[in-house]
Amino acid sequence: MIGMKLRPLMGLFQGGPCYARIHRTHITIRDVSTGATFESAARIGLDSANRIVSVGDMSSPKIVRTVHPFEHPRIVMSDFACASKLIQYGLHQLTRFKWITPSPILVLQPLMELTGGLSEIENRALLELGARRFAISHTVQGS
Repeated sequence: MIGMKLRPLMGLFQGGPCYARIHRTHITIRDVSTGATFESAARIGLDSANRIVSVGDMSSPKIVRTVHPFEHPRIVMSDFACASKLIQYGLHQLTRFKWITPSPILVLQPLMELTGGLSEIENRALLELGARRFAISHTVQGS
């Protein structure tokens, strides 16, 4: 009986599975359990100290440099630090109403053509994004 009463509260602590679709120009992350979605242009604005001041929207006057973290012809991430910050920011936007920010189960689908699949370095970099469990869908669909 106690378990039934506590079940609604567990959602405040647990991270549901999230599905991330990454394109060279935009990113979409969806929390499968709640249906909440984060969508943004795949751009990060940095200030003079290389701190992130903007995600997606580049209208801030503090922006000194713009980074496109997925803009590379052969690999998924051209800038790992900025790509991971962008994905973590999106995950945080989906879980910002929870008491504790959980490490979600993340399914990532790169929407760009990857000749030969992901390299070991890319797999390792994607695993370091902070997900509890991680899967990569290698199926390329039309954007």
